[in-house]
Amino acid sequence: MLALWRSVLYNLLIYSKKSLALQSEFAVLHPIFPRMLHLMRGTIHQEWNKTYLSNSMFGLEVLYNGIDHEGLFFLFPYLDESNKTCRYFCFASNEQKQVFEKLIKISGIGPKTWFLISAIPTTTLHNAVEEFDTSVLESIQWIGKKTAKKILVELKDSLTDKDITKLNRDNKTYTNIVKSLTTMGYEKDKISKALQEYEGEIKKETLQKVLIWTINKLK
Repeated sequence: MLALWRSVLYNLLIYSKKSLALQSEFAVLHPIFPRMLHLMRGTIHQEWNKTYLSNSMFGLEVLYNGIDHEGLFFLFPYLDESNKTCRYFCFASNEQKQVFEKLIKISGIGPKTWFLISAIPTTTLHNAVEEFDTSVLESIQWIGKKTAKKILVELKDSLTDKDITKLNRDNKTYTNIVKSLTTMGYEKDKISKALQEYEGEIKKETLQKVLIWTINKLK
């Protein structure tokens, strides 16, 4: 019986040592959530319609929308409103996680939408922010033009006069104006430069007004 208890105590000691090693080798702990994981090396796999990140030590149920299925993954623990459960959002790169951390500060959209936006390729999202291209975000369910504009403004570090002009335009109407004036013999670059100076809204309802203004500007 004594030998049995020695064996149990020995196994508990080994398990404790492995747990401590696990924190240093497989996980980085965040000061705000000291008992939650923020970095883990492992493999992504599907089980019973759920996604898991696991290694030889343990596994976590995660929300993941990437193409890499093995390597180092960045985690963001998200507590629900009642603080009773914790979801782990999983990212293949730190850049995606940083985008997610910016998005959670924006009111009016939920964690699933934050996650879908952060899954957009970094270059694509960066270009959308710089060009104020709402179509990239509007392709995501639950995001309309108004919300897309709000998100782009929040993600951009600072706004210029050109950015404000882009916010007040409907991209389809803008494209139609450029095409129309190009067929009339005006140069595309000069048309775009003139439209950047237009202070009103560029939309379907103001199409004729904007066309006349732009033509006068180009004379």
